[in-house]
Amino acid sequence: MSKQIKLKVQVGQTIRFPNQCVYDQAPAAGFMSVQHRAGRRTRLVDVPVCESCQAELNRLSAAEQRQQRLGWLAAAAAGLATAGAAWLLLPLLLTWLKVVIAAGIGCAISAAILTWFRNRLPRAARPEKKAIREALKIVHFSWRAVTFEFTNDAYADRFASLNKNQLMDTR
Repeated sequence: MSKQIKLKVQVGQTIRFPNQCVYDQAPAAGFMSVQHRAGRRTRLVDVPVCESCQAELNRLSAAEQRQQRLGWLAAAAAGLATAGAAWLLLPLLLTWLKVVIAAGIGCAISAAILTWFRNRLPRAARPEKKAIREALKIVHFSWRAVTFEFTNDAYADRFASLNKNQLMDTR
């Protein structure tokens, strides 16, 4: 089951969370960042998690490590290949200008490939890590409100009671 709670909160205002882990309700020892992107705007909220959940979030699975290494290798190879091709294809210019343009093109291609691999990284996570990340989601936000979705109803009720003067109707 999941429960949605909408709060009237603007950017910069404080959202109060219970001092418990959002996943397993153990005493909180750290924070997990939850974000939601809508167009060019991103809303980022720090949510309390326990020590074991924080350790699980920091642990990389074998698939995640493989994805990271493959991303670095592909980015380096593509960047060097693109910079070399750009060097050969550019007309005769000043040598320093040719180096700067080729390096810039190579870096841009490397950054694009690395970003693509990093975006695929959450799919390679272990099921435990995915479950912790999905314990709280930001469903929607605007300049005046944020809608959260909790997988644990008891935690959602405690959260709602802490922020009862900021609650809004979820319709």
